[in-house]
Amino acid sequence: MGLAVAEAYRVLRPGGLLLDIHPAAAPMRLELWTQRDRRASEPPADPAHYERRPLGDLASGSSQDAFAAATSALAAAVRAAQRGFQPAGRLEFDYRYVFDSLDELTGYLEENEELGLAGDGLLEQALLALQSALAPARLVLIQPIVATGLRKP
Repeated sequence: MGLAVAEAYRVLRPGGLLLDIHPAAAPMRLELWTQRDRRASEPPADPAHYERRPLGDLASGSSQDAFAAATSALAAAVRAAQRGFQPAGRLEFDYRYVFDSLDELTGYLEENEELGLAGDGLLEQALLALQSALAPARLVLIQPIVATGLRKP
């Protein structure tokens, strides 16, 4: 990542902006969102319309080390005299993946080779939570994201 940041600095014009968006080095979280407002949209767009119940975190994976390294490389680009980027902003937010069933969730995790990170206990808890919901409910996988802007002076 350090080489990519250096190359971005080389090709940017003065005043140019490097924008990086990548997952944070935090585990994904699984929640049950139960509809409490009839105005709730499909899929859940406004969390205020849902009762949110945390079910647990997925286990840490090897990709989290790469995400931490990316964050460190961007911070180093600001500190390094030869790259001299200036911070232009940083934002952390949650990206939500919404699933109507446990099968949809496990299919997604399997396609992305992350099924093992969920663990049997968390998946069983998700199934029981869906089955016991008294209103329409969905499983929501939450991925913390970091967006960083760096400006070339």
